[in-house]
Amino acid sequence: MPQLRLAPLLVCTLACSSGGTLPSYVADSTLVVDPAEFDVECGAESDAGPALRTYVATLIKLDTNDQGKATESTVTSSPPTACNVPVRFARSGEKGKTDSTPQFYEEYVVDLFGYEQTGLKAKTAGGAVVELDGEQVEPAWNGSCGRHMGDDESSDYEDEYFGPRKLVEGNAVVFRGCTLQLSDAQ
Repeated sequence: MPQLRLAPLLVCTLACSSGGTLPSYVADSTLVVDPAEFDVECGAESDAGPALRTYVATLIKLDTNDQGKATESTVTSSPPTACNVPVRFARSGEKGKTDSTPQFYEEYVVDLFGYEQTGLKAKTAGGAVVELDGEQVEPAWNGSCGRHMGDDESSDYEDEYFGPRKLVEGNAVVFRGCTLQLSDAQ
């Protein structure tokens, strides 16, 4: 029983040592994209390119087809989100599966699209195409969470810490090691 008494102390220690409260996504069944995991700093301009101010996260379900070949399907995209705000993909539709929310114990990765503009709007709900004043805006940055961004395609899904994530009931599962690269247009 001593372990059960230490759990609240550990939670309090983590919350107090970080100077505040635990993130709001701690007790939810969610997949979380946290900009603190990005390899590009929010709002910081550099010699390499423009400042990241807004991003869209697109949730991708990984699966295998009948021949055993890996497949991917888009689940949904976040609305354009300030670069310092986490995106949460929460499970809904408890009575049955829906195609636009993550499902328990399925594997997911996230594709990221970063923008230097603010005030962007999604062209369609759940879509990754964004507009500013009715004009389509191309991302300055492209990247991902949960997949390898290098040239070696064979290592895409092998890393347990930085690799794909599974939604687990009652847990917030955070994508780690998200990478962003300047788009070709930059």
